[in-house]
Amino acid sequence: MASILLVDDEKSIHAFLKYVLTKRGHQVDGTLSGELALERVQEKEFDLFLIDLDMPTMSGDDLVLRLRALGKDASVIILSGLPEEEVKETAERLKAAGHLRKPFKVERLVTEIDRVLGGRG
Repeated sequence: MASILLVDDEKSIHAFLKYVLTKRGHQVDGTLSGELALERVQEKEFDLFLIDLDMPTMSGDDLVLRLRALGKDASVIILSGLPEEEVKETAERLKAAGHLRKPFKVERLVTEIDRVLGGRG
């Protein structure tokens, strides 16, 4: 299964997604901010980043750009409650492998992870 870094400042969503993905066999590390995510990627390599766009202090956009500047090339799935078209445009601009608009069904997330990871998920 995949090593996933989940970055979302909403504690309830963060805890739920971490629980669901761990139950599916993934190794999930989570942070509540972009700054903590940048620290975590210095310690460990990840197969996939799940990143919320709308976070305080460092947006998901900025986090993705900083990860790329650090040479971290793991796939990215963008999560956001923003309007669908805005989420899609941002994901395309950041060259994210996928995007999901909140709220989403767990099955949709699992399908998207499987698609992005090429069946390894």
